[in-house]
Amino acid sequence: MIMPPNLPPLNAIPTNLIMGFLGTGKTTSILHLVSQKPAHETWAILVNEFGRIGVDGSILAESNATVAEVPGGCLCCEAGPVFDVTLNRLLSEARPDRLLIEPTGIGHPRQIIHKLSHEPHSNVLDLKATICLVDPRHLAQEKYRQHEIFRDQIAYADILIANKTDVCNADDLLRFQAFASALEPKKHTITTISHGCMDSQYLDIDANRKRLTPDRAQSKNIITREPATHHPSPDGWVQTEHNADGFYSTSWSISRDVVFDLPLFQTWIQSLPLERIKAVIHTRSGWTLINGSSDAIDL
Repeated sequence: MIMPPNLPPLNAIPTNLIMGFLGTGKTTSILHLVSQKPAHETWAILVNEFGRIGVDGSILAESNATVAEVPGGCLCCEAGPVFDVTLNRLLSEARPDRLLIEPTGIGHPRQIIHKLSHEPHSNVLDLKATICLVDPRHLAQEKYRQHEIFRDQIAYADILIANKTDVCNADDLLRFQAFASALEPKKHTITTISHGCMDSQYLDIDANRKRLTPDRAQSKNIITREPATHHPSPDGWVQTEHNADGFYSTSWSISRDVVFDLPLFQTWIQSLPLERIKAVIHTRSGWTLINGSSDAIDL
């Protein structure tokens, strides 16, 4: 890492992974964490998105932290080289007292943790507790419980947090408690929150290095990945498609001169079988952030 002259080298920056499957509220939780930042500290956020056009960076830009974005796939796979360059630049420019990393909802925790805990990153970063957010309602669906990445995110978490409990019923919460209490090895912390209101005290908990067992560390990544495709149109719109880990994403980059009818747009997206949607669009009432999952869409 190239450092500006006359500045001491960066060393042992407390670093946390904030993981969770698609739609578990990672970005909202990070915003809440940053709101608790001590006034004298500088925090940095590195956010990774599955889609080729990032939106989370725009959402997190309102936080009191320096934000860098790596769109287009998992940090340890397709986006790996870009991740290294972006992380080095972020650390060099922000010189943060703490780093928060938000991997894509279908990021591979084992590979990401391995990458961060080995040189050259281990020379600069002090990897603290890995935090995994879960939507308890997902545990009722086999497509989540049996998904390799969903299971790995939970396995490699030091802290397991059920988010969105305000929209869960009693059965959802009981199912989460039974699921979490049966996990081996035991988590350092298991708790529940709503609206992403996570306590920043969790950030200082040390990581459990034993979670990366030899058998799991040597396992192969055999998940099929297809290269992204780009479809420019005559009017300047660009569509980008991405397919990996059993999920398909499509992203649109549209001229800022295009003005959407918000009620019609909302009706349209609610008719689609979406797992996750994020967008910033120009409407008749101004710029609008759309952030939703399969069960709810926030405007």
